[in-house]
Amino acid sequence: MEHADLLQTIAQISIAFAGFAGVVAAFSKFRLDPEAAIFRIRLMVVVALVTLLFSLFPLLPPNFGLSESDSWRISAFLFSLTIISISIWSWVRLRFLYQAGLLNTQKITIVWYLAAVILIIALFVTISGRIDSFTPAIYITALFFGLALCSFYFIMLIVAVELEKG
Repeated sequence: MEHADLLQTIAQISIAFAGFAGVVAAFSKFRLDPEAAIFRIRLMVVVALVTLLFSLFPLLPPNFGLSESDSWRISAFLFSLTIISISIWSWVRLRFLYQAGLLNTQKITIVWYLAAVILIIALFVTISGRIDSFTPAIYITALFFGLALCSFYFIMLIVAVELEKG
């Protein structure tokens, strides 16, 4: 597969984000309410693991005799369903945290969800097979979106860490 090296690099970065989230969670005290900190950690780990899974998934179907094009389309379909599921779960949880006053309303959250919607639509268009030449690019862009989301939540976790006075 032409993009195998890039997909494996994304997988390695995803593992690093999941590991860093675990380290930060295990050894830090947060200024945030515990529910808000736990949500951010969970979301970061879930997105990192999903990005890991779907960065490796396109490499699997060709081993079963499917074409590279079919591999990208199957991967895009499953990836888009997963993004939808995570988006719904996180939206419900975020609404609760905002309404309870545990997180401040952030306009960046709306930007993340709009980007997710655009990527979901783009992934569904690729599933149709009408733009096969762009399928890998759109799929990899969606994976980069996952890495960007992990980066954002990692920074938010680091900012929320309460430093010891010494």
